[in-house]
Amino acid sequence: MNTMTDGLRQRAPAPAAETLPADALYRSCPLESLAFASPAELEPLPFELGQERAVEALDFGLAVGGLGFNIFLAGSTGSGRRELLRGLLERTRATRAAPPEDWCYVNNFDDPGKPIALRLPPGRGRQLRSAMACAVEELLTLLPATFQGDEYQARVQELGEFFQERESEAFQALAEKASARGVAMLKTPSGYTLAPMKDGEVLTPAAFEKLPEAERKTTLDAIEALKEELKGVVRQLPGWKKESLDRFRELNSDFCRQAVAPVFERLREAYRDLPGVLDWLAAAQAAVMEEAESFTQLRQDSAIPDNLHERAKEFPQYSVNVLIDHGDSDGPPIVHEDNPTFGNLLGRAEQVAQMGTLVTDFTLVKAGALHRANGGYLVLEAEKVLTSPFAWTALKRTLRAREIRIQSLDQVFSFASTVQLEPEPIPLDLKVVLLGDYLTGYLLQEYDPEFATLFKVTADMAPDVSRTEDSTRLFAQLLATLQRRDGLLPIERGGVARCVELASRLAGDGSRLDLHQGRLGNLLAEADFLARREGAGEVRAEHVSAALEAADRRRGQWQERAREQIL
Repeated sequence: MNTMTDGLRQRAPAPAAETLPADALYRSCPLESLAFASPAELEPLPFELGQERAVEALDFGLAVGGLGFNIFLAGSTGSGRRELLRGLLERTRATRAAPPEDWCYVNNFDDPGKPIALRLPPGRGRQLRSAMACAVEELLTLLPATFQGDEYQARVQELGEFFQERESEAFQALAEKASARGVAMLKTPSGYTLAPMKDGEVLTPAAFEKLPEAERKTTLDAIEALKEELKGVVRQLPGWKKESLDRFRELNSDFCRQAVAPVFERLREAYRDLPGVLDWLAAAQAAVMEEAESFTQLRQDSAIPDNLHERAKEFPQYSVNVLIDHGDSDGPPIVHEDNPTFGNLLGRAEQVAQMGTLVTDFTLVKAGALHRANGGYLVLEAEKVLTSPFAWTALKRTLRAREIRIQSLDQVFSFASTVQLEPEPIPLDLKVVLLGDYLTGYLLQEYDPEFATLFKVTADMAPDVSRTEDSTRLFAQLLATLQRRDGLLPIERGGVARCVELASRLAGDGSRLDLHQGRLGNLLAEADFLARREGAGEVRAEHVSAALEAADRRRGQWQERAREQIL
């Protein structure tokens, strides 16, 4: 023990602390260090200053394929993450020139409650919608003209006369046979009846009783035999009626086909390369054939084109609901959904009130953000998705299944008590970028086991950058970029130097520069206001200092009171 104590006593004393010079406490920015005459000559900066690691992660996440390689972009609000992401998305989008396909919902003629999804090349969805509208208008003209034409009327008259003559001939033959046997066949309101006849006159019951018994017996036997034959003829009447209806139905079908087939043949020719569209056109043609009569109900003013256009709206089952139209797009979509609710993400089937009830159909299906971003990029804020009821669960389910299934919350939780639409799911192929702060990312990583499998790429925004000559010049470019973006007055070199000093102070380290664009933007806006109030043509160092002092004064009341209490 004594040896240890002696050793401690013999140890050399600690060296005296070096004096910290004043310039180590505050690192100024001399104007000579700014290698430019005016910020106006600086090129715009693409918001990538100090974000090399985040840019590398974003480039990888946007380029890699496979399930679950979505991106979580971590950074505080105002860090410039949106601007950085927007620039990278536009750059990545430029390498994928082709826009994604159009998506349409059409009527399912076999099961109207389950609309069919059609995938078409960009711009052809609207073409199909227009072509079907024109086809319905054409049918509203052709079918009435066809069934009112002379040829159709002549064929109807011919068929009617044929079946009428056959019926008449059958009864006439039976009537002649009965007459030869002394029996008259009479037509009454309730049908046909047989009566005894002599010398061409129908006998009354009294006159019939006066006939000899043998003659009466012969007549009665003849009547009984003829009754059976009459029943046989009458039994044939339903069959002849059915045959007549079948022949008229066949005639109507032939003439309807003559009018309808050319219309749909032109449609099939235009979409011969799309099997799904061809299948639906075949079903639509069959439906038109079934309900051709509804197309023939003319209105007095239906020949007017505008009214014909209005009449076409009475046949919504043949319309096309263009859910997503990329006809005017020049590349993959970039969608920023600011209100990511359950319905805004997945889409919805709207309802309208008719006669006191709510009804819906495939024309009321509306696209969600996932539909609009399909084939491209969807940008969401994590906090808004997580705080919107059931939106986060729905997003994960959709990304996991890789298909967009439009459902109401009633359907999801089996609360629906009315008939609901079940649109055919649409395949999903997009990249989701989730924006959030660092704490949100850590909490999701820790407490949501599905987060790591669905958002495999994390990009972190750097809060500051090392202060060097190059980074200082880039920081000046960033200031000039913010000034031009917000339409502020130009910043002279002294103002840039003051902002550089403030950025080091905010970083808490003289060798680093704070990159929080929100704070920088607010400072420049306040300095611009002070400069304009003085009538200055540019923002100088004193304007920046005054803006900083004014901001400290506005929020410094409680600090002053605390100091007063201390002193």
